[in-house]
Amino acid sequence: MWIQLDLGRAMLTASGADRVRATVEFLGGELLVDGEVTANNVTYGGGFDLGQMTVRGKDGEAVLGVYNEFMTADFAGKRVATFPDMIGTLDPLTGEVVSISESKPGSRVAVIIAHRSKFPVGKGALDPAVFPEVEKAMGVDMRSYL
Repeated sequence: MWIQLDLGRAMLTASGADRVRATVEFLGGELLVDGEVTANNVTYGGGFDLGQMTVRGKDGEAVLGVYNEFMTADFAGKRVATFPDMIGTLDPLTGEVVSISESKPGSRVAVIIAHRSKFPVGKGALDPAVFPEVEKAMGVDMRSYL
């Protein structure tokens, strides 16, 4: 599968804000929130980026849990995506990918999610044995969402 290349091609067929729409459509996902980063306490330590990022939009607030990448997405207090679901951030004006470290409070991002059933996922990513360390570090439940 060359899904990464196909995703890149889909993104390049659009420009600006339409790139967000093209990405969501290609992934069969959804635009969770387009809004302002209100908090980003992700820090590096012990070889890992760990923390949370909060994005507030007109329809509510998303809290994104980070353990080297986005691992959880909660919206309005409800879990809506859990690794290996796809959780990502794009610049809502350009459609370019925005990294966690670039997402400073006051900046604007579009948070997109797609369920893992929409793209190929390796068996290792679904092995419950890989989650206890991440759950402990993040202080959240992930296994019950597999």
